[in-house]
Amino acid sequence: VYAFHALFVAVVAWLVVRIHIIVRESVSESRTGLTVVTSRLCDSWRIVRIIIFDNTNTHLAFLAVVYGLSFGNHPATIALLPAIVLWAWQEGFLNSLLIWIGFKTGRGIVSLKFLLTLLIIFSFAAVLPYTYLIIRGRQNPVFSWTRVTTFSELVHHVSGKAYFTEENSWERFDKDKLLTLPRLFYEEYFWPGIILGCLGLITLIGSNRRLFLYFGAATVSILLLVAFYERGTEYNYWLIHFYILFSILIGVGTMNLFKSRRWLGVIGLIGLVVLVGKEIKTNFSLNNRSRYVLAEEFGKSILGKLAPRAVFFTIGDQESAIPLYLQKVRGFRTDVTIVSSSTFASSWQRVKLKTDRPDLVLPDGLEEDLYKEDTDRLINEFVRKNVSAVPIYVITKNYIALDPDIHPVPAGALFRLTTESNEDINPEDWDYTFTDPLFYTRPARAELSQKLPSGGITRRPYFEEVRDFLLQADKNLGDWYFEKGEKGKAKAAYRRMWEKKPELDLPEIKKRIHD
Repeated sequence: VYAFHALFVAVVAWLVVRIHIIVRESVSESRTGLTVVTSRLCDSWRIVRIIIFDNTNTHLAFLAVVYGLSFGNHPATIALLPAIVLWAWQEGFLNSLLIWIGFKTGRGIVSLKFLLTLLIIFSFAAVLPYTYLIIRGRQNPVFSWTRVTTFSELVHHVSGKAYFTEENSWERFDKDKLLTLPRLFYEEYFWPGIILGCLGLITLIGSNRRLFLYFGAATVSILLLVAFYERGTEYNYWLIHFYILFSILIGVGTMNLFKSRRWLGVIGLIGLVVLVGKEIKTNFSLNNRSRYVLAEEFGKSILGKLAPRAVFFTIGDQESAIPLYLQKVRGFRTDVTIVSSSTFASSWQRVKLKTDRPDLVLPDGLEEDLYKEDTDRLINEFVRKNVSAVPIYVITKNYIALDPDIHPVPAGALFRLTTESNEDINPEDWDYTFTDPLFYTRPARAELSQKLPSGGITRRPYFEEVRDFLLQADKNLGDWYFEKGEKGKAKAAYRRMWEKKPELDLPEIKKRIHD
């Protein structure tokens, strides 16, 4: 999502600058696309270049397509809308609309018909990808398609109504996030980039007020969105607009130095080299994950302890994606069957499971699409039919409402399902090994963590996810022993939780330790 977001923002910015240059050149040289084409029929490449590359209407249509697609990709794109409208008004592209309304007289650069065509192109590009949800939602009406089956539901989904209308979506003003911006800004560009970007800004103020106002309007919109909108928790990514626009200013500042004095241009070029070198030095060690094995060891800790030919019901990203990667790419524990609990109500999931594991007995109605509410019933039925012959595991007993006759037995951080009420645990299930057994003591910055939306600089590092896995294993073991009346073993297991994370706040567990 964020990679496409960056691409769309960059292309939109390039098109705005490109169209501005074409309009300025066409006015200064008093030329139009058709006139130049007819006067240079002998030069075929010139014709193509003028029609496609030097034609304002072509670029405007391309801008409508790209900006429309960006709306379908990430809602933060709305921050560019005021800047684009202001720029279009300055360039005269909205004159036809103003003339039609009665605010102006004369003739517009582009016709009203073409403006309406651009609006249709933009709407089509923005909405078209989402229409697939209606088609699939009606063919397979399960929750995984967000229940988008009507046009009104589609409008709500595209507009992000759920994100903008919830109680915690907006704040009056979050000054903490804006106060962290200078630090974030410096970490992106350092002093060479900041100086060159400021030179570019000064250049635009003096020589190109239209583009300066576009950049300024976009920046103000982005900062307001960041300051008031609270659902964008990874808000550093929401600043992609701002970073890309400032990067363009760095280029403008460098080119202005070359135009003024060659030796100043050399200094600007040296500044760029220093900037890039600083970025590489800062980020290479963080992005070079060739020796980073924590995620792989975490996945192997999950898969490695499962019994042969086990069925493993997963829920979230961590315990789903990493084991699947180890199976498909590394060929590790391919005998285990990973099943997504959240999509078990979909017929394709059960059909695939039956194809992959013909030895399993599936619930009735194999090719019938059901709803999320049926998931618990289907899983309980599946467990009851297969648990005597096949080991079945779940990542947590809280997500699935198990029937009373199905008992979850702790197996490390996981649970093994059984219909036997006196099933015992296997201590080897808690024997997790990591290359660095104290990985959770490493600096958060070493985990490539991002910035917090307010107040702090680092986001929750990845090792916290793995540590939570180990904490859950200790708690499972402590709870098991506590329920069996073996309080000494329970207390030992609970204490290991605080050894891993001293700041834990679990009053009930603390009470068990001290009783």
